[in-house]
Formats: sequence, C-alpha cells, structure tokens
Amino acid sequence: MSDEKKREPIARLREGNVLASVFENQTEKGARHNVTLKRIYQGKDGKPQYTPHLGDGDMLSVRHLAGRVHDAIRERRRELREASRESQPRRERSRNRDRDKDRGR
Repeated sequence: MSDEKKREPIARLREGNVLASVFENQTEKGARHNVTLKRIYQGKDGKPQYTPHLGDGDMLSVRHLAGRVHDAIRERRRELREASRESQPRRERSRNRDRDKDRGR
C-alpha cells in the first residue's frame, strides 16, 4: 500500500479456527461492508499463522460465523442510521419518521 493508511476492520469475530474481519467502505449510497475469512493455525515455529484457504472441517464454523457477522453488520447499519437521524435538522427528522411509518418501519 502506498501512502494510503491501511484500514482497520470495524469488527473481528472468531469461531473455532476461523477468523472474520469486517471492513466498512463509505460510498455515495452509504456504507458498504466487506468480509474476509481466514483460518488460523500454528506454524512450525509455534506462532499463529493465517491462510485464506478453508477446509471441509471449517464449514460449520463458517456457518456459525456468517450469522454472527450478519448480526454485527446489521447492528452497525442501525448505529449509522441513528447517527444520521441525529445529525438531521429536526424538521427533516419528523418528515423521515412519517415516511418510515408509512413504510411500516
């Protein structure tokens, strides 16, 4: 990476030997989230090593981790919506609240 600062994940979750890192990217349409999965194993030197290659024995951990990652992203989106609403002028907030009621939210 050149002068660009390396982004830190907004969340790291672990299930068994599988680690998920959740990254947030701001776009014109709002926040988008990407997830990377890594398997953790002990190297020959005894230090933890990471690989993007997952084995068939990791699939149950991936399944459980996927649900937890989904929940973490939903919570983050809720936080962003609330922060956005708080920064809006009061008049616009009430208009959005009326619109959300009409949509059943």
